[in-house]
Amino acid sequence: MLLWYMLLTQIRDMVPALREAINVFVWALRQLDGQVYCLQKANALGILPGSHALDKRDLNRFKKELIHGLCLLEGALPISHLNPGLHHFVHYARYTSTHGLLRTFWMYSFERFVTPTLSTQIYI
Repeated sequence: MLLWYMLLTQIRDMVPALREAINVFVWALRQLDGQVYCLQKANALGILPGSHALDKRDLNRFKKELIHGLCLLEGALPISHLNPGLHHFVHYARYTSTHGLLRTFWMYSFERFVTPTLSTQIYI
């Protein structure tokens, strides 16, 4: 993900349409990754403080933002630079609603258990 931040600073003044597309797309992915709440809010929600949580009511909005970012990318890049694998991002919101936060699925299973991470939860 560090590449996304470095790329945005490099193309800041050159390609504003591509910069906006990457901003929208990455922001939607970051929202689907969940939010870390403060101690009081985490206790009120019944989750571990410092863990990532996501409200299921926001998933439809995040899906629309993700698709909007992909459409902006398609408009800002030539067709030869687009990968058909980008289509998988359309399904991230649905997979998040059925499987939980995708942060646990981005790693191999042995990395998931070796890496000390806090819990990830979706609340209603």
